[in-house]
Amino acid sequence: MTTYPPANFGALLLGGIAGGVVVALQWTVLAFVGAVQDGESASHLALFVFMPLLTGLYVVPGFVAGFGVIGWPAWVLLHHVGLRSGSSAAVSGAVSGALVGVATTAPFDSPSFASLAWAILPGMTAALTVWWHAYPRPRPKPRPGPPS
Repeated sequence: MTTYPPANFGALLLGGIAGGVVVALQWTVLAFVGAVQDGESASHLALFVFMPLLTGLYVVPGFVAGFGVIGWPAWVLLHHVGLRSGSSAAVSGAVSGALVGVATTAPFDSPSFASLAWAILPGMTAALTVWWHAYPRPRPKPRPGPPS
């Protein structure tokens, strides 16, 4: 009998949002460090407070759509072969993130180790978020109360 992952589209949506937020924060850090190195003024650097929000509006929908193309098939495959642990999700997210990183940077520049490392983190974050919300984990038993 074939089993499929739980139909938890909320988990996929949260995973896409988590991955998009990580990408937005990464781009903000890179831009901020570049601006500081270029000697930008303090008033210009204050604009970086809004950059994660603006970048997130751009990145999150793409990351959520990417789950439909890459994340969902990977999840179905891993679930079907019985790999349902958090470590399986992390490896799947890292590999998917690296592949997407190569696919998106290769037309413009040769992918470097740094670009792959920056692409792995959002993929892992997104995959672990999906795993965390989709699969129930055993809850610890409550401690017994004091004797009455």
